[in-house]
Amino acid sequence: MGTIAYFLGDMFILRKFGNIPATVADFGLVFLLTWFFVWLLDFDLAADSNFALIALVTAIATAVVEYVFHMWLLKHKRGEARANARPSTR
Repeated sequence: MGTIAYFLGDMFILRKFGNIPATVADFGLVFLLTWFFVWLLDFDLAADSNFALIALVTAIATAVVEYVFHMWLLKHKRGEARANARPSTR
């Protein structure tokens, strides 16, 4: 999941469309994959477990972390690009 999210969300969507679309894409990816794998593996967490609710909570937590990470990544990359664009003083 991490590899897919990195290449799709961080390398493609974040660069072309910005933070919000990349975060939404990461949310959707995590929600669908978490729901699918919990359903596939049929975890019996409790008799009244709702796979969609488990996936939703996981996706929300991941989206919050990804949003902050994307902000840091964009700021860090911009600073790095400016440092590389400065002419040498030697």
